Amino acid sequence: VVACTGTLALNSYTVVQEGDVKVQSLFGKVNQTEVLTAGFHPVNPLKSFDTYSIRNDKYEVSGLNVPTQDRFNSTANVTVMYNIDGKLSPAIKTNYGTSDQYIDKTLRQQLRSIIRDEGRKLQDSRSLAVSDNVALMQQNTKSRLTAAIDGTGITIHEVLIQDITFDPRITKQILATQQRIQQEEAKKSEERQATTNALIAKAEAEGAANRKMEAAKAEAFRAVKEAEGRKTAAIAEAEGKAQARTLAATAEA
Repeated sequence: VVACTGTLALNSYTVVQEGDVKVQSLFGKVNQTEVLTAGFHPVNPLKSFDTYSIRNDKYEVSGLNVPTQDRFNSTANVTVMYNIDGKLSPAIKTNYGTSDQYIDKTLRQQLRSIIRDEGRKLQDSRSLAVSDNVALMQQNTKSRLTAAIDGTGITIHEVLIQDITFDPRITKQILATQQRIQQEEAKKSEERQATTNALIAKAEAEGAANRKMEAAKAEAFRAVKEAEGRKTAAIAEAEGKAQARTLAATAEA
């Protein structure tokens, strides 16, 4: 009697953690009207309980195949940020089962199908290397996934497509393209450097020519000034001699 009483006492209550809800079942029948939220709850000891997290959570798929129109298969890690509506947990228990079964039957199947379909919209695997294409895939996947599981109790917050691994053949093509681009850029850089060097040499030559021209002009100006000086001196000397002769003639007279 004591053992039975103790067992019943221990099973006559349940505690729900913050961020969780519990669904009650009695002899396999799910209670559709009452969801136990965070806190202490006295309960029928004959009931069983299933716990569902209503926190913001994430569902991750690693190495998900992303086929494209060129028939090459790349892979990516896909993360879905979501949360479950606790009010719908009794319907989830009835229609899907446990939390893991629920996610498997809704998110997992729909996500894989949508990602593959979105990948087939791309002409080739190299399109996955363009950030705008990946961003569009994320946006389309979120919209389609939200519509596909509408009414199931899951709210999709974000879809992230990351860590894309290309088909080895595409990887070689991408590396070859990058090498060609690098070579072309190196050639363009050499051509720009050669053009710059030619401009510098031209500027230096023009500068040297200008300096020679200025020097020649300065020399010519100096020669003209010296000639003018000699001319002025000769005229002054001649005028001085003439005046001397005039003075001498006047004195004799």
